[in-house]
Parts: sequence; C-alpha cells; structure tokens
Amino acid sequence: IDILRGASYLTLSNKFSNTGGNLQFFLNYGKHKITDGFRSNDINYGASLFQYFPLFKGNITTAGIDIKNYGGKASNVLAMNGQGIVFGDKTITEWAPYIYSQQKFEKLIVSAGFRLENNSVYGNIPVPAGGLSYLMNGAVTLKVAVSKGFRSPTMMELYLFAPANSELRPEKMTNYEASILLNFLKN
Repeated sequence: IDILRGASYLTLSNKFSNTGGNLQFFLNYGKHKITDGFRSNDINYGASLFQYFPLFKGNITTAGIDIKNYGGKASNVLAMNGQGIVFGDKTITEWAPYIYSQQKFEKLIVSAGFRLENNSVYGNIPVPAGGLSYLMNGAVTLKVAVSKGFRSPTMMELYLFAPANSELRPEKMTNYEASILLNFLKN
C-alpha cells in the first residue's frame, strides 16, 4: 500500500473599527496505490472571502463568496483481466456569493440573507433565509426563522461504485423554526 495525503490551510484576517473579515485558502489532496490494483488521485481546494460592515446604526451586514473545486479519478489497473477499469474521473466546481444582514430595533432583531450556489453539475440554486428575534425581557427571547437549504450528492453517490447514480439531484428543503430562549441564574 502506498498512500500520500496532504492538507494546507491559510487564513488572512482584517479588523478595523467598524469592519472585519477573512480570506481563507484550503487544499486537501491524496494519491493511493493499493496492491489489489486500486488507484485514486483526489483533490479538494478553494477559497472563502467575507467582509462584515455596518450599513447604518444597529446594522451588521456580511457579504462574501465561497469557491471550491473537488474531484479526482478512481480506477483499478488490474481489473478486467488486466485491461483496467475507471470507476470515476470527475471534477466539480462550486462558487457561491452571499449577503446576510441583521438589523436591531430596540428589542426586535430582523435578519435576512441570500446565497446563490452555482454548481457545475446542477447550475444555480438560490438559498434565501430570514428571521425575527424579540427580546421580551432580560430572561426571555422569542425567535422565528425560515430558510431554504439543499445538499448536493457526493462524488461517491454520483459516480463511484454501486449503487452510484449520476442522475441524482440535490436534496432540497425548507426549514421553519420557532424557539424560546430562557436565561436562568443571571445567565
């Protein structure tokens, strides 16, 4: 067995009186040679950039973008009587700009956000969210929120080994949430 794996991560941050943010880079890769003929090369890399800032009093807004590329090739060079077989050779790219804003009005906080996920397999997927939070007193806060969500199938679910299915679509959901936050014993 011959396995090489590696990972790198770099974060650059900024913080000023009214604003701050991050720029992050990541890389994860691997090469595998197994004695039964299995071979794989995989890579996952990308970047995330965001900056938060106030638009006006009581507001904090965050804008950013996430970018990632992942994939690789898996095969068995000894399969099919030495002819070899490729299980999968695919790369997927995703990028997603987003904005999220929260506004405080005395006891009420209103929040809303929008993310546009772009996937090289599925195209654009809008992901909105919004919520309200009301501070009744120092010990009780009421919250309600609604958001959309999704999960893209993994590379394995799409392309590698049975029961892989390249026709799978993202799982989509709408989440509704209501909660009561109670603080006890002086928080």
